[in-house]
This record gives sequence, C-alpha cells and structure tokens, in this order.
Amino acid sequence: MTFGWKSLIRGLAGLLFTLWLGSIVIFIISKNVKVDKVEKQLALEGINPESTQDYQKLYQKKYYQLQENLPLFYFEILPSNHCPNKRQFANYSIRKSIEDAEQAGYDCSALSDTSQLVDVKLLEKVNFSYPVFKWLGFNNQYHVYLSSLLSGNWGVSARDGVSVRTKIAGALKWTLSIIGINLILALVISILLAIGLWKNKIAWLDKIILSVLHALYSVPGFWLATLVLIFFTGPQYGMPIFYTPLYMGSSGESWSLFLGKIAPVVFCLTLQDVALLTRLIRSKLDLVFKETFMAVLISRGSSENTLIIKHALPNALLPLVTLLFNSLPASIAVSLVFEVVFNIPGMGRLLSDSIHAADWSVVYGICLMTLCITVMVYAIGDVVYRRVDPRIR
Repeated sequence: MTFGWKSLIRGLAGLLFTLWLGSIVIFIISKNVKVDKVEKQLALEGINPESTQDYQKLYQKKYYQLQENLPLFYFEILPSNHCPNKRQFANYSIRKSIEDAEQAGYDCSALSDTSQLVDVKLLEKVNFSYPVFKWLGFNNQYHVYLSSLLSGNWGVSARDGVSVRTKIAGALKWTLSIIGINLILALVISILLAIGLWKNKIAWLDKIILSVLHALYSVPGFWLATLVLIFFTGPQYGMPIFYTPLYMGSSGESWSLFLGKIAPVVFCLTLQDVALLTRLIRSKLDLVFKETFMAVLISRGSSENTLIIKHALPNALLPLVTLLFNSLPASIAVSLVFEVVFNIPGMGRLLSDSIHAADWSVVYGICLMTLCITVMVYAIGDVVYRRVDPRIR
C-alpha cells in the first residue's frame, strides 16, 4: 500500500471520527435543553391539556412513540444507589420522586415498572455509594438518533412540521451561493489589486491603500452591513445601488432577482475579504521576489509579467490555500449577521429564526450541517494543499 493510500485512509478515518464526535456533542446539547419534546409534538398536533381530558394518556402514548423511554446512550456510569435509565418512567412526578430518594441516600437501583410515586419507607438506606458501570445496550436514543441521521431523517420543524432537511436545503442554496461568489470575487480583486500595487511601487499610494484596506477589515460586520443598508439600498439618501427585499423569495424566481437579493451581502463579505487578502498577497510578493531563484530568473532576462504570473504569484498564493479553506466555515458564521440584516433566507437567518422560536430540531440540524461542511472543507483543503505543494506529499 503506497503512502498516498495510507494518507487517504487516515484522513477518511479522521473525518468520520470527527463527525461521530460532533454528533455526540450535538446530541448531548439537545438532551440538556429544558424543552419537553413530547409536549411540543402534541401541541404541533393541536393537543394540549385544555383541549382533552385524556391528555395524560395521550402524553404517555406519545412518550413511548417518540422512544423517550429509551436510555440516552450505550452505557451509564452512576452511583450504585441510583436507578438506571429513569427515563423509562413516562410520568415526570415518578422520575422526580426517584431522584429525591436517590439524593436522600436510598437504594433505588432495583426500581423498574413502577407507576406510583416512590415510597422511601420501602427502600433501604445506604451509607456509601460507589460508581457503577451499566451497559444499557444498543437500543438507546443516541443509536436511534444516529440511525435516523444516516438514513436521512433529521426530524421535523416544531413550528410548521416541515422536514428539517428540506428547510436546511432551501437555506443552504442561499448561503453557499453567497460564499461561493464572494470567494471568487475576493480572490480576483485581491490578486489584481496586489499585483497593481507591487508593480507601481508608489510608496505613498501603497501606504494609503493598504491603510484603507486595514481600516475596512477592522470594521465590525454588523456595522458595515447596517451602513450599506442605510446608505446604499434606498432612495432617501440618493444611492439606491442595491436591492433589498422586504419579503422572502419564492423558489421560482429569476436568477437576476436572486443575484440582486444577495448582492449587498456579497459586497460586504467581499469588501472585508479583499482588505485581508490584498495585504497578504502584496506582502508575499515582496518576500518571493527576495528569493534567490527570482534573482536568477531576472538575470536571465525574464519579463516582469512572466515573473509575476508564472513564478511569484503561485508561490505567493500557496500559503493562502490553508487560509482560504479555514475561512470558509467561518464565512458561514459571519453570514448570519448579514443575512439577518438584509433579510436573506439563508442558513444564518434560518438559525436566528429557529433559536427565537425555540425550534430546536432545526437548530441541531443546522449545527450538524455546519459540522459536516467544516469537516469536508478541511479535508478538501488538506488534499489541495498536498497537490499544490510537492514538499509535503
């Protein structure tokens, strides 16, 4: 087996392991949010305590239907006097009575199938409890959750009952379009601007432009978005450059309207990325032209444009490969601010709306999708860097 195959297998194993750990973290967070999943599901179906006298029976039925009675994970490590998997009791009052008995030092380890509040008089008091490892089997909530993810079932929204995957897919189209266009524009503009600054070599102009770029990069994203929204999207200031919709777009709209909606977000992201990339490329060009091999090429009579395009620019862009692939996941987070300000129905806007509406199924789905994108981008970045830099193959 060659080194390349070994490296590929190690990378794939690391990718899968990272995704698995991420799924565990998201699952743990989802189970620690103080939201009654059963109650929300019943409310979504129009069932509440005021609407029926059989609410408790319906609640218990839905509790088992959603498999909330299963243990959370494959195993538990808990004090010897504690009852394993208290979630088997659908009645919260029973679970609370068991917890109170455990805290008081009573032995609840053998409790099961009880439908009444725990009477501590029937339990034995223990003076000392020690950690116990309990294997709970594969029939647990995380295993069900992981199986659902792998089969493509990410749950449904608690607000409208729409599939989480469908909502994320619709929002992802906007966010990935914004980030993709921004990346292309930022790279092209930065390269041209950096080459122009290097070729002209006008010290005072170079200093002014780089200072302006540094100032632009320092501007907070929400402030920049607000300024663009106020001054460049309405006729009240005489500069309606961008179009910002006051409504959510439909899936059947034209490409021109789609591009018009995302234009202000792309402008804000590109402006800040150009400010960073231009300074980096400009400084890298200086460093490359100080290398010995460049002096040799100059002595052979190579033209300036040939030196820049064939030799200096590829070497100057090499360190930016890692930077660009590292910045792509961060761009998803940054887009949250811009999508909310400009009313773009992307991942950031969907995340913000879902958090405010306590629609946690969608929130966890977005976290999982962001994790998958981040891991994939880092993996692709590693492969690309190995391809463009033969020293680390």
